[in-house]
Parts: sequence; structure tokens; C-alpha cells
Amino acid sequence: MAAGSEDAQLVFWDIRMPKDVLTIFYKTQTDDIMSVALTANNYAVSGSEDLTIAVFNLTEKDEETALDFLASPGEAARRLFPLVDNHFGYESSSNTIGIYRIDSGVRTNFHTYQNTVC
Repeated sequence: MAAGSEDAQLVFWDIRMPKDVLTIFYKTQTDDIMSVALTANNYAVSGSEDLTIAVFNLTEKDEETALDFLASPGEAARRLFPLVDNHFGYESSSNTIGIYRIDSGVRTNFHTYQNTVC
């Protein structure tokens, strides 16, 4: 299980032992963590108010080693969701939906919609 905080921490727990924190990542992002997604292939993705999206390989325990890539879509990712084939999606603060591929960091916007649709 993972959660982000207002002081830019990404905290991980094992749900079998919820009182024990597994690890905390706190160096990569510098502002509120607005959203977190866990993927089936051992990655965590976090979106921050600092306008970055960080992708961590959870087979590594050290934050610097676990950081797979840090992307900057130019706006805050307020929702993240895992997709198939090493992809994840995000909804930005300007209501753009985009896709990143975890192993390459390639960003593709595929849909933009109006605020009234949210």
C-alpha cells in the first residue's frame, strides 16, 4: 500500500503489517504528493504539485536506485492510474489525459476535455 503526503513524502506499507512502514521516499519530489498508483509489475507512480510525475521500481529499496524516471508534463497530475503493457495514465490539473510508458518515459496526450465533463 502507498500514500503521498503534503510534505512530499511517499510512504509504503505491507498490508499484512499495516503498523510498520516499509519505506519512505522523500527526496525526489518537492511539493504535495497529489496521487499515487501502484502497477502490477512492481512500480509506483506519484504525481506532485511540483509538476512532476515520478516512477519508482519497487524491487529496489533505496529511493535513488528505485527512481526509474522523473517526468515533467508541465502541470500537476491529480489522478494516476495503471494501464496495460507498462503504461500508466494521468489526468492533469488542466483536465488533459495523458499516457506514459514506464520503460521509456514517452508521454502521449490522447484526449483533452472540458471542465464540465469531470
